[in-house]
Amino acid sequence: MKSGTETFVGKSSPLYQDFDHLYQNIFQTQSIVVMVEGNDVKSADLMKAVDRLEHQIQATDGVIETTSPASLIKTVNQKITGRYELPKTDEEIENIIDGNPAIFSQIIPDNNHMLISVVIPGSASDKTQQDILTATENAVPFAEFPPSYNIIVTGDPAFSISMNKEMNSSMGILLGLSAVFMVIVLLLVFRHVRWCLLPLPVVLLGIVYTFGAMGFIGIPMSMVSMSAFPILIGVGIDYAIQFHNRLEEELQDKGNKTRAVIETVKHTGPAVLIALAMTALGFFSLFTSTVPMIQDFGKLLMIGIVMCYLSSIFVGVVTLSLFDSYSDKNPLKKITNKIKPADSGKKKKSGEEKGSDRLIGRALQKTTALTIKYDVVVLGVACLLCFGGLYLDQSVPIQTDVQTFVPQEMPALLDLKHMGDVMGEAMN
Repeated sequence: MKSGTETFVGKSSPLYQDFDHLYQNIFQTQSIVVMVEGNDVKSADLMKAVDRLEHQIQATDGVIETTSPASLIKTVNQKITGRYELPKTDEEIENIIDGNPAIFSQIIPDNNHMLISVVIPGSASDKTQQDILTATENAVPFAEFPPSYNIIVTGDPAFSISMNKEMNSSMGILLGLSAVFMVIVLLLVFRHVRWCLLPLPVVLLGIVYTFGAMGFIGIPMSMVSMSAFPILIGVGIDYAIQFHNRLEEELQDKGNKTRAVIETVKHTGPAVLIALAMTALGFFSLFTSTVPMIQDFGKLLMIGIVMCYLSSIFVGVVTLSLFDSYSDKNPLKKITNKIKPADSGKKKKSGEEKGSDRLIGRALQKTTALTIKYDVVVLGVACLLCFGGLYLDQSVPIQTDVQTFVPQEMPALLDLKHMGDVMGEAMN
């Protein structure tokens, strides 16, 4: 999963080079923030827990430094008494905090909130950020905070990690919903053939092949490329349906499985391949974008349609042929054929085909007739919509705030906004 700057700007561009080498690697840092909420954050018992938490986090690899009210209090106390330690009483701690507002105003914005900053390098990898965040979350229980306080671990790294997890979980939902919709469509419009749901597992196998190719080639998953999989299901299932429908027709006409498979691959294979090539040319236009995640989206779509094609022509055709062989060997089918008249099956099948195709056929026929009758009007409307879309496209805003890319009820986003509200109120 990738959601950083490298998904928006190419690594070879001067903009990324300046940001990555001259700023991020040298100057930029990020902070995981531990926010403590309670009735009174200026107590000695709370500062002891904060001090314990800070000592544990400082031992984590990758942490540059930590800043907390406890460490600042010890620094101020050293200047006053010469001892680098926390005062014993609440009064002493409150006097130090209230007597140095310039030092404590940013990390103790009010009497009910306190912030602990865990600073990490700006160039830290996703894995390093995840390790430090996990270590921080695990250190909270061992710090033994008083029970009346609420502890929230937030910050930009925590938000980014949660966003990646949300993208991962959304992938399964997207694929599941796409599969459910495809089942409904196949049952409605493809039920005139045997095993009408077979194209769906065939195309899902192509999706699995696509995942494997992504890992092998090294294409990352981003918030744009993850939307390619529902598209691939919609496009790839057409390939599986074409082979499935043609093989069924050849099996009925030829009666010879070997010949039916040969004819299907011979005639349908090149036709579908041409359609695939035309689709790939459309996806190829995505490579004109300078945004890396748009280019990865194009790569993923091109690889995906090839994998769905291979799955359809090999796995789909072979599976359907094996199913047909099993159907011939089914003893129940032989008994049914002996009982029924020889032509009853054909009449029934013909009637079913007419019934299932009646509604769709009429709709297509009327639409075609209307389009031919008013061809100039149809082309005129199409041109108006085209030019109108080009004009209105200029007013479409560009959204780069990553906080708008995730569900607004996501806990990590709510925590981040809550911290912003607390700090904003304190500044006001």
